[in-house]
Amino acid sequence: MNGIAVGNSAQATDENATAIGALSSATTNAVAAGVSASATGASAVAIGDDSVATTEAVAVGITHRTGSQRLRLVMTPSPPPSRSQQVPVPEPTVQQQLRLVMTRMQ
Repeated sequence: MNGIAVGNSAQATDENATAIGALSSATTNAVAAGVSASATGASAVAIGDDSVATTEAVAVGITHRTGSQRLRLVMTPSPPPSRSQQVPVPEPTVQQQLRLVMTRMQ
């Protein structure tokens, strides 16, 4: 297992999981960033406090929940590359812009 967890009680389980922030959790090939953010399932991305995303979905903002969607998300302070979507950082607790590129895993 090669998950990355940063923060108080953050949990990254299985391969390529990344959890950043206190009490955040991510499973295989998912990214969670924010206090209590949760990303479960392949290509799930949850950004912001209490955000929850499931397989192939993106949740951005406070207490935002979303179901299965196929999306690609790029967060960057510079102009995004083509076929990308730029999204502002939703929370002051996330003090840096994150660059997250999720592609569908086959």
